[in-house]
Parts: sequence; structure tokens; C-alpha cells
Amino acid sequence: MGKKPKSDIVWTEDKINEKLNLHLLSDSTIKYRMNNLYVFHNSWESDYLALTKSGYLYEGEVKISRADFKNDMKKKRKHQVLEGTYQPKMVDKWEKGKRVGEEEEKVLKPHYFFYAVPEGLITEEEVPEYAGLVYMIDVFPYFFWKKKAPKLHTEKYTSEDLNLTDKFYYNMVNWKYKAQYEYQRELESARKIIKESKFDENGNKYDFTLGEYDRLYKEQIKEMANRDELNSKLLNELSYSRSEYRALLRKYNDLLEKQGE
Repeated sequence: MGKKPKSDIVWTEDKINEKLNLHLLSDSTIKYRMNNLYVFHNSWESDYLALTKSGYLYEGEVKISRADFKNDMKKKRKHQVLEGTYQPKMVDKWEKGKRVGEEEEKVLKPHYFFYAVPEGLITEEEVPEYAGLVYMIDVFPYFFWKKKAPKLHTEKYTSEDLNLTDKFYYNMVNWKYKAQYEYQRELESARKIIKESKFDENGNKYDFTLGEYDRLYKEQIKEMANRDELNSKLLNELSYSRSEYRALLRKYNDLLEKQGE
């Protein structure tokens, strides 16, 4: 048997979710489509969720490594709920902000649960009976059912049953925080790496980093008032810098021409 061709797509969690969102279920059947939301329990994050207009809930657990898959299987409460062996606990009952006694906790679970993984990462024999298995592939529609997900129950859900309004709100707040703070830190880190690198995106090497180009440029501007011409070698070196500094060099040459008038 020949070797399996190398995949043209790098299957990250985000990429798998993107393809599931676009192609797993028809838009005409979907009421809500969600990613990375806590709906069933505060220890149970759903990578992919879709609530159909008829009240059925699909959950996809996205995995890109075998270790990640094995770690998911260790989540005892989640898998007992999916399997149907979980025993609900008694919890406090509240009315108008006051505790009025106890009641059995409400246990929710999807109607269909499946794993979504790069093709061949795990086998259908490794997947529990209550779970389906989706393989992600390079050709449209970018997935196929290796094992169909069985229906786990028939109780239909509404968005109110799942308390989606509050969950959407807190999810939005969380993503806003990430956008404002976490992503900004990552961006600053990337900028620092770029500024301190002597290689561009094509692998070309330069004599100076972007930060050094910037410093040299400013130094040359200061010296212009006392010099009739610039060091041509340095100017040539600067002319081969990245696109940001090519724009600066054009302004620099304009200043030189004006000085020579």
C-alpha cells in the first residue's frame, strides 16, 4: 500500500471549526451556530455547537492530537452524562434571590455528539458508542462521517432551555477581553520579533534590523544640515530595506533634492 498523500491543509482547531461552521449542516436548518461555549456545565466547553430550528442540538469535540483526545476521555462527568449513567445531584433552589430549599440539578446534553479530527488521527473503534466521528479532508465539503453520531435523546431544546442569551453575552465579553488585551500582547510580541529580525518574509538577509534602519535614518536626517551629500553606501543599504523604510527613503530623497535647489 502506498503512502497517504500529505495534506494541503494544516488542520488547526480554528480551521476545523471554520469548515464545520460552513459545511456540516445546512443554513436552512440551523437556528444558532456557536463555538467554544459553555452550555451544559461550567467544566464542559463545546468546541462546535449547532441548534437546529426543530430543537436538536449537535456538539462537535475538535481534536488535533491523540493526547488531546485521550485527555477528553478523562472528563468523568461529561462522559457519564453523554453515556446516560450520570446521577443528578441535589442543588440549592433559589427564588427571588433567596434559598428556598433543594432540587435536583437540571442535566443537559446534546442530541448528537461527535469528534472532529484530521483524517486518520483516531479510529472509529476508539470512539465511544454514544459518539460519532467526523474526518476532516482536503476536498470539498472538507469532511465526511466515518461513524454516524447516534441520537442520545428526544427532548427538544429552545434557546431559553439552554439559557443561550446569558451565555452569548458572557462569551462576547470574553472574546472582547481577548481582542483588547491578549491579542494586543501577541501583536506587540510579533512586532518586536519583526523589528529585531534581519530577515524578511522571503528569507532575504539585511545588514541591519528594522530598528537599526530607523535609528540610522534619523541620524542621517540630523546630519543633513551639516553635509552636502550622504554616504552613498549607507543609502544603498537603506534602499534594500523593507517596504516600510522604502517609503521613508522616498521622503528622504525629496529632502535631499530640496536642499540642493
